[in-house]
Amino acid sequence: MKKLSKIKGIKILDKNAQRHINGKGQCDTYTGPISYGPEDCEAFHALPPYHQVCVLVSVECFPQ
Repeated sequence: MKKLSKIKGIKILDKNAQRHINGKGQCDTYTGPISYGPEDCEAFHALPPYHQVCVLVSVECFPQ
C-alpha cells in the first residue's frame, strides 16, 4: 500500500469505498465458457467483439 501511494494519480480507497465498487461492464451479459482452446477457435471468432475480451483464448486461434 505504501508503494502505491507514492505513484502520482493513484487514489487509495478506504475499505468502505471498496465495498461500494460496482464492477458492471460488458462482460456481465456474457454467459458462455471462460476459455476457448484450439478446437474452439471458430466458436470464439463467432462471438461479438465486445464478448471476445471476456474470455481466455488459445494463441492458436490467431494464425500468423
